[in-house]
This record gives sequence, C-alpha cells and structure tokens, in this order.
Amino acid sequence: MAGIKGYNAGSKFTHIAGAATTQVVTGQGVLRSIVFNTPVAASTVTVIDNTAGSTANIGVITNTTVVDPYSLAYNIRFSTGLRIITSGADDITVIYD
Repeated sequence: MAGIKGYNAGSKFTHIAGAATTQVVTGQGVLRSIVFNTPVAASTVTVIDNTAGSTANIGVITNTTVVDPYSLAYNIRFSTGLRIITSGADDITVIYD
C-alpha cells in the first residue's frame, strides 16, 4: 500500500485459519492490522505482546456477527513479540512490520 500514510509497502503478514495459538513474530515490531477474511460468530481473537501465555495485553476481539470481510487497524508497537490466539474457525490475516 505504497503512498498510504501508516502503511509500509513491505509489510509482512501471517495467515491463520482455524482455532490456533500462533507466534506471529518474536521481538519488536508494529501491528498494522488484522483482516477477518472469514469471521465466525461468537469466536474470539486474543492479541498478545509476548512469546508465551494467553493474557491479552493488546486486546480481545469478539465477533458478535458475521460480516465478510472486515479489518481492524491498530498501527501500534509491540515489544516482546506478537502472539495471536484464535478460538474458532476464523480465517484471518495479521499484517505487521
């Protein structure tokens, strides 16, 4: 997305499908956004600045309805790592630098 403020043309991404605990990256970075390609009602996505554990210190996203697709912009720094825990069969893409 070159030319759009806040987005780096070289941003990285991780695709997550289904219930999983995913260590997206270890170390410092910037969480740009989370795209819900196929959201599942009543599922949660827990976003953690750490390399272990399940306590959300960035946030917990709860899908109350199914709206295909949507994204949430964060543009925030994490310091220890980026860990995502999905509770349902959501299909998401995590975009980060």
